[in-house]
Amino acid sequence: MFSPQTIYFPGYVTSRFHEIVFSPNKNFYYLTDDYNHQILVVNANNNSVVAQIPVGTFPQEMAISTTKPYLFVTCVEDPTTFPGKRGSVYVIDYNTNTVVRSIYTGHQPHGIALMMPMDWCL
Repeated sequence: MFSPQTIYFPGYVTSRFHEIVFSPNKNFYYLTDDYNHQILVVNANNNSVVAQIPVGTFPQEMAISTTKPYLFVTCVEDPTTFPGKRGSVYVIDYNTNTVVRSIYTGHQPHGIALMMPMDWCL
């Protein structure tokens, strides 16, 4: 039976977490921190932060591939990647915890899903 608990991350008091997604092997989980424009990578066994991945402005929703090592993150208010336009999806390699690319999506992408079996981003 699952028992919910509150997890505190010392040093992250000014963070604002929106969504959580687990890695396919369940060893890590990813949190969107929309206040600091980053993704936190957390070890699921001891709840320690193992990486901080900078992304665009206001990261919100995530989808993770089960066939390729990619985590997709919507950045609703991101004007930095494509000046003069808002909205992007960041593609992160979850094996290396690095940004592979960002994709302009149009105005304020929020939800995201992957279509199996090839994991096309919708």
